[in-house]
Amino acid sequence: MNTKRLKAYLVRGIISLSVVLAALMTVKGQSDLGVRVSVPFDFTVGDQRLPAGEYTLRPYTTGLGVLRISNWQARRSLIFSANVDEHLVSQGDARLIFDRYEDQYFLREVWMTGAESYDLPKSRIERSLEKDLARDVPRRVEVVQITDITQ
Repeated sequence: MNTKRLKAYLVRGIISLSVVLAALMTVKGQSDLGVRVSVPFDFTVGDQRLPAGEYTLRPYTTGLGVLRISNWQARRSLIFSANVDEHLVSQGDARLIFDRYEDQYFLREVWMTGAESYDLPKSRIERSLEKDLARDVPRRVEVVQITDITQ
């Protein structure tokens, strides 16, 4: 094997190692982001119904818009995608925002201090419920916010 080829392999190896280390550092940095919140009602994320309780939300990967919500008491965890808003959430503005249709709650937005805010698309269940309620009696969706959040 000639020297030029050996140097090329060595440079590629160093670059690959650097990329892996940078990705790992990003994951560690993001693991500090997240919120803890007590949700006093059952709610839906995507097509999954979650019970009332204590939850932790945090970015799941270095990919934008992938979040994990966990309830350790109920041993429930869910990974979901959300649309990322372009503004950073400042200190004290962390919150969860839900849409309420009669007695059903759907997680709509997640705001985490030091991270972007996240918008969840309406699920199939929520769109169907919205249509059913509009046919019966035109009603407005109630927006419910939980701002008592621990970083």
